[in-house]
Amino acid sequence: MAGRSAILSSLLLLVACASTKEQTHPASPPGPAGSPTAGPAGPLSPRPPEAAPSVAWNCFGEPPDIAGGWRVEVASVEAGAPDALERAQALARDKLRAASCGSLAPDSAECTYLAKCIDPWKTGRNNKSVCASVAIRKQCIDEWNSPSLADFDRALKAGAERILSLAKRKKIAIARVFDDESTSATEATTPGGTRADWVALRYQAKFPDGTVSPPMPWTPGMPIPADWDVIVVGRLHTRSAAGLPTVEVIWEAYHAGGKLTLEPAQFPTIAGPTPPPPLPKFPSSPALSVAMTSPHPGGSLCPGETTTLWAQSLDRDVFIRVFDLWGKDAGTLLYPEGGNGFLRAGQPLNLGTFEAYPLAGSSHERFMVVAAPTEEALGPYKSMKRACVLPSNTAATLLSGGLPPGLTAGVTGYRVLDGPTCPAVDPKHSAEVAKAVAALPPCP
Repeated sequence: MAGRSAILSSLLLLVACASTKEQTHPASPPGPAGSPTAGPAGPLSPRPPEAAPSVAWNCFGEPPDIAGGWRVEVASVEAGAPDALERAQALARDKLRAASCGSLAPDSAECTYLAKCIDPWKTGRNNKSVCASVAIRKQCIDEWNSPSLADFDRALKAGAERILSLAKRKKIAIARVFDDESTSATEATTPGGTRADWVALRYQAKFPDGTVSPPMPWTPGMPIPADWDVIVVGRLHTRSAAGLPTVEVIWEAYHAGGKLTLEPAQFPTIAGPTPPPPLPKFPSSPALSVAMTSPHPGGSLCPGETTTLWAQSLDRDVFIRVFDLWGKDAGTLLYPEGGNGFLRAGQPLNLGTFEAYPLAGSSHERFMVVAAPTEEALGPYKSMKRACVLPSNTAATLLSGGLPPGLTAGVTGYRVLDGPTCPAVDPKHSAEVAKAVAALPPCP
């Protein structure tokens, strides 16, 4: 599919790319909590400046000059309200306290401690509103994080040592990390995100010789290639420990002898990056493998980065349709490009190399392979044989996991990364992608 010029989705632009070589990920330490790699470009000030009315901020968007890494909340009230500025500051403080405390009781010692860390940040006004922002002091968060992250790192190191004991050649890969509350391989479909990559990078640093990119097209449940030692997959779950919102990280290590599930490592939710928005679970069949490459150990993609997509039926010959899905009710047909979509059992199908370009605020993308034993059995999808735009109700049904009887599906995807670790998105290129997608015909 390399060299084809048609754009098949609002998120991915098909481009000609050389096959990716195996990449070695050095055992370098990750950045601080709140960033996927290196954290803020400059040092944080020891505390925010005192609040002072400022016309520089007109109450739209984030306040100006927020140092990277701060947790911030904003509130506003009508400009003519009595004590408008004080009320806006109080509202912002309440919002930040609630967001930081999570499920903790408001009068708990932990929540009271966090509330004392909140300082004013910026104020502003326009002709309708008076607004204020507040932030939690960095040193306060550091004091909160230090012991919990030290325990987390010790647990990660213990897990890495267990994995190293299984690895004769020290050929180890972190395939992906799922931050989606999944409890099984069939539920986990959309890896990556800032917090997943932050966890993956911390784990990667515990392997003295680093890790390498996973083999393709491998997915959990498949045998690992003979020249590999261990392939690791992580899952993040939110739970409560001693009344504190906690993230539990479960690592599954796939090796020649089977699968080893390691003891969970955990950290308080507030000690890591902001959790991603929840995603609906998909009914993914273990007999269908859908795999994609990523330069990030957690499985994310930055805008402009490339990925190669693969599909494979593990146990029988099938006829397939591959859909690219995003948002709540948007999608395109990705495959076939003519023909009947026949897929022979055990033969991986390279669906092409793509460039990620998020549009319309999409924070994730999913690829669904729908399969049936005959082309006729594909039902409403059998007449879809070339790139086309799905009707919104069809895309919404697929995104919710709805399938006609007799069909099975395999799903993968990724969360979009952004921020200082990703290159800037060219608005002209994004506009070209949107224009090309709009030019696709509707699906029959």
